[in-house]
Amino acid sequence: MPNKISKVFYGTLIHSLSLANLEILQNTLLGVDISGKIAFLEKNVLDEITLSHIISQWEFPEQEVIRLSKRQFLMPGFIDTHTHASQYPNAGTVYPIVVNNLLRSGTTTAVYFATIHLESSKYLARLVKEKGQRGFIGKVNMDCNSPENYIESLDNSVKSTEEFVKYVLNLEKDEGRGNGSRLVYPIITPRFAITCTSQLMNSLGLLAKKYNMPIQSHLSENIGEINFISELFPHLPDYTTVYDHHGLLNEKTIMAHGIHLSSKELKLIKERNIGISHCPTSNFAICSGVCNVRQLLDEGIKVGLGTDLSGGYSKSILNAIRNANIASRVVFMASSKVDDKPLNKSFPHLTLPELTYLATMGGAELVNLDKIFLMI
Repeated sequence: MPNKISKVFYGTLIHSLSLANLEILQNTLLGVDISGKIAFLEKNVLDEITLSHIISQWEFPEQEVIRLSKRQFLMPGFIDTHTHASQYPNAGTVYPIVVNNLLRSGTTTAVYFATIHLESSKYLARLVKEKGQRGFIGKVNMDCNSPENYIESLDNSVKSTEEFVKYVLNLEKDEGRGNGSRLVYPIITPRFAITCTSQLMNSLGLLAKKYNMPIQSHLSENIGEINFISELFPHLPDYTTVYDHHGLLNEKTIMAHGIHLSSKELKLIKERNIGISHCPTSNFAICSGVCNVRQLLDEGIKVGLGTDLSGGYSKSILNAIRNANIASRVVFMASSKVDDKPLNKSFPHLTLPELTYLATMGGAELVNLDKIFLMI
């Protein structure tokens, strides 16, 4: 027997069928059950008699149907594929309000950098679960090139990360949630290659493989960072290869930024099927550069959107959509090229359907939930 219906909406629904296809459904009836899953979706409900008939079949009081105004619409929750929860104080608050504010901004799934501290990272995981947000929580790893008061030893970094992974995996064990239905996931999180020794990155790669964990980090955000990487790893040809050399690139890897990538790196990213979190608000705010998302998409690379607080000044993925739109137009107007490869002139900048896709299904692809992603 299906679960009891908790909410029914009537009005316009918008969602992405594909990167280029945005479906707008008017006069649509959508029911959500008590578990938060969509129970039914009826299109073209054009009169009250039809509406009443459908509602009665689900034993839901007609007077409790939420009727959207002509200016309102439903859409899937936003997915923030890169944000630093610990840096939210720079925007004026702390962990509990971070999650609340992201939810109020329409972000139902977020990929979080926490800190190097085990207990506070556990707290963030518990909090995300209690608030009902889907979250990928990373205890940050860094054992070199960091301040004395914010650094770990190699041994402690690996041990505390494994303890964190086990803790998060057990958070919903008693509730019988499968991997696709759980709310909170651990994610292996080397801050970036500059602050991690080869030994630490190798250990994290093995840990991710042992527990079949996703991985997140930063890649090619600015030129100074890339130059420093070449000094630290002179035996490796480029930044992307550094991560690959240490076993950190696979289909569950999310790399934030990816602004300054060579064609060789793009090929490797495609081969490993990693995802890029495009963070345009942050890129503009700290003058990192402008990511050529059109080229990433043309290469068949997965792309989602991130807020990158507090490099980015806004918690809103809607604002990230706006800035991604502007960034794509800037790239086109500048006729930017990577390794002399021209832009695809047939679609010079990102379209509204594409931007909507990046904010929803694109993010779902990055966190490998696109096959079960539900509009709730």
